[in-house]
Amino acid sequence: LTDEEISLPFLVDNTRPTVEDLKATLSGKVATVRGKVVDNLSPIKMIEYSVDAGDWLAIYSLDEIFDSLSEPFEFTLSGLSPGEHTIVLKVTDEADNVGSAKTVIGADIK
Repeated sequence: LTDEEISLPFLVDNTRPTVEDLKATLSGKVATVRGKVVDNLSPIKMIEYSVDAGDWLAIYSLDEIFDSLSEPFEFTLSGLSPGEHTIVLKVTDEADNVGSAKTVIGADIK
């Protein structure tokens, strides 16, 4: 026995989102991290960050809603200890593809 059914077209998205223009600036013990998350096919679903391999913390895009293929973001980190710190971003699109980026800051914190 055989059977067949033709479905409506559907999108297969296997590409991960990317982080563009990632920049971290330091003022005393406060760091400001900004950038933009971009995906070619699926809207962005989530942006998370981790400092020095700590817990993942979610942040919002600047317009406070994830609804497009490009989402700018900005967040601050306060109370950083002296020394170098690694900030890792994990970004997820609606198709559950995950991308990442990192930046290192703080060798000059006093």
